[in-house]
Amino acid sequence: MPLGIHLPSGVLGAIDKGKQFPLQLQACNRRGCIAKAKVDDNLKKALVAGKGLAISFSAQPNADPQVLNVALAEISSGLDAIGVTSGAWPFGS
Repeated sequence: MPLGIHLPSGVLGAIDKGKQFPLQLQACNRRGCIAKAKVDDNLKKALVAGKGLAISFSAQPNADPQVLNVALAEISSGLDAIGVTSGAWPFGS
């Protein structure tokens, strides 16, 4: 996630323009922030079946959200490579 996020507004994710789910900001450094989400079996299935993940956040309290769009084309092999079955999985760097 980029720096400059309005922390109280939070960060949300949505797969293929579906229902939004919260991402929890964990830490920030000079390069950006790390956000995580609890990945249950339903979310993992949706990530693997989905085409895109939209991550939204605001820079100011009443600002329109900014959206980062992420392709999910290879998410299945990525999740397998890092051993994610369910639990917390980080989004961001």
